[in-house]
Amino acid sequence: MEILLPYICKWITIILVAAVIIFLAKHGLRVIRIKHGKTEVEFESSKEVSEEPSSRRFPERGGGEDFISDLIKRDFLVFAGTGIVAEGVPRSWKLLLEKLAAEANYEIDLNNISKKEYPDEAQKIFENLVQIGKKNKYDEIIKNALSLKETSWDQKAYDILDTTKSVVTTNFDGTFEASYQRLAENKDLPSIETCTESLPTFTHNIDYEKYKIVYLHGRADEKHIIFKKDDYTTYYPSVSGAKDGDNCLEAYLGYLFERTTIVFIGFSFEDIYIYKALENIYAQLKNRDLRCEDKVGYKPIVPNIRHYALMPTINPKDPGCQEQRVLHEKLEQMGIVIVCLKQKRDWQDWFLEIRKLKPLSKKGKKSVLYYEQSDSY
Repeated sequence: MEILLPYICKWITIILVAAVIIFLAKHGLRVIRIKHGKTEVEFESSKEVSEEPSSRRFPERGGGEDFISDLIKRDFLVFAGTGIVAEGVPRSWKLLLEKLAAEANYEIDLNNISKKEYPDEAQKIFENLVQIGKKNKYDEIIKNALSLKETSWDQKAYDILDTTKSVVTTNFDGTFEASYQRLAENKDLPSIETCTESLPTFTHNIDYEKYKIVYLHGRADEKHIIFKKDDYTTYYPSVSGAKDGDNCLEAYLGYLFERTTIVFIGFSFEDIYIYKALENIYAQLKNRDLRCEDKVGYKPIVPNIRHYALMPTINPKDPGCQEQRVLHEKLEQMGIVIVCLKQKRDWQDWFLEIRKLKPLSKKGKKSVLYYEQSDSY
């Protein structure tokens, strides 16, 4: 028995070492040297170690939980579209066009017109109003259709402002301002003056400690909005090719795209002008990185760009599902991660979680949220 004991110990040692190697392999490690004669084992990681800091770990595609955990660490700005409206008030493109067409005696069948054609139709209606001497009716109808009563606040706008203080919107009305007043009353907040900016004056800075609402496409009561094709042509020159256009809006979008994290909610990207403008901005930043890759001390921009698009889950039975998949791929190539919404109000539930978990005193990284109703342009 004494003769067999060394052999038994040796085999036990071999079995234990093998078990350790298997255990390490399962955890991403591998043995690189075992020295005989004494216990001396070295190992290294068999997986590449990411140099990306933990604060830049973003949610997986389709995951709401990771999306929440990421936004908890960040200050974020809401980019809101025409989905933030009270029910029954004619704020959508379709209803506005119907009202304008009726005043201009212009026949229009919106059921047979795609959303991409809405600016063209608005332009034709405007020209008809000019011809019949009713040019002033254009702004008047829009202003009246978008007028707010004292109680005209919206729950979605309220939830956003209850989670963040900064909003950029393509709305023409004062829904967010009314919703803030409601929030201030319910939360017994001090009387804080909301800072507002509107087309074409945009300040390229974000103060997450102050309430601020930016009207990207103008305000109805100021009679200067982006609604018809001429307006888009002027303020989206990189898309329209207008040589005499004004790039103030695109420059502001570029600032947000480069310096913040944008979260698109309910935005179908059917607004070709906004989509193309963002596509052009991304291409410009990518070209800048290529030009400056040999510059000493230059920090590439594109690798650090990460945005979110919260979009409905693609239904394979939907005739347009393939187009949606292609769109998703293009967005992700631009650094926009798709996070799927199983229900329309998922984002409101996620915001509720963010409000519960986000430390009020902690300042995180900047991010932006874009919200727009799917049936609006």
